[in-house]
Parts: sequence; C-alpha cells; structure tokens
Amino acid sequence: MIDPQNEDPRDLARSATVSASSEQPEGAAVNVLSGQTRATHGPKGVAPKRMRSGVHRWMSDPAQGLPASLELTWEQAVNVGEVQLIFDTGLHRVLTLSMSGGYTNVMQWGQPQEETVAAYKIEAECDGAWQTIAEVEDNYLRRRCHTVDKVVSTDRLRLTVLATHGQDHARVCEIRVYPEAAPGFLQSARIEA
Repeated sequence: MIDPQNEDPRDLARSATVSASSEQPEGAAVNVLSGQTRATHGPKGVAPKRMRSGVHRWMSDPAQGLPASLELTWEQAVNVGEVQLIFDTGLHRVLTLSMSGGYTNVMQWGQPQEETVAAYKIEAECDGAWQTIAEVEDNYLRRRCHTVDKVVSTDRLRLTVLATHGQDHARVCEIRVYPEAAPGFLQSARIEA
C-alpha cells in the first residue's frame, strides 16, 4: 500500500535514534522511520499526486559488504515484545502471469527477488551483552513479525543482515518495535518466525 504512513504511537522505534554500520548517501539509516514502506517516486513510481520523495529504506554500503547492521538506541530502556520488519522486495519490478516469453523474460518470477534480505538476526543488548531474540535463514518475505518469547528490557536493538538473494548490500524499508504483540488488524497479517 502506498498511502498509509506509520503514525502508530505504540511503535517504540519512532522514538529511537537510528544508526548503521554503513549506509549509502541516498539510503540513510533514518529512512527506516520515514513511515513509508517503499519508494514511490521516479519513472516506475506512482502517480505524481501520490508521490512522496525519497527512497524510504536503509541501504548499506556495497563497498563494505555484508554483514551490515542497523541499530536502534533509546535514551531509556524500553520493553521489547515484538519486532516487525519490512524488506525491499523489488516492488518496482512487474511480476505477473503471462504467456508472453518476451514479457516474462524481464521478470524474476517464482523466486525471491534479489533485493530481499535472505538471512538476518535481531539482537537486544541486555546487561552489557547482546542477546539474540530472532534469527532467520532463507527468508523471501517482505514483512516479518517476531514476537519475543519473553519481553526484553533494553536500550539498544540491532538488526544484522547476513545475506540477501543476490544484491551486494542490505535494504530494509521499515522496522517497528512494540512492547507486546501488535494490536488489531495486524494480528491477521502476522508471519511468525
């Protein structure tokens, strides 16, 4: 969806400071808090009246390779019960069923898109040590929700991208953090890790 923007007051990430191990000039770490979960501008973007400028995603520096990490820091400890991630899945690329070989040859249909994060882990700093709260391999999904088994109190949360499906850098569109499992309509859209 293009128009809805994250303005959820329960999202703890919105009050965090964001930093990254590396970033591209047009893909700053703070973009994961823009409230928009995809780029909408440019030649493959949306109609001009719906456009919001910017890439709306963090992109790590390809020269520094992977792993690449994104860190959220709070002035005071917060309780983390759920972490939601939105990855770049090449929404600019047309994917559709077609009998035309000329049309389907330009698609990456039936496989994970090269931008998509394939392997990652989420860690929280607890008592001076990093504790893994989620670890995923073989991801191909755009949206992932990780409910923490036991709520963690932390002032630092780190997402480390270990691999993608072909891209030479990490791309993350959004990270949300909640003190408990997400409310309301988001429950039905959940994908548990």
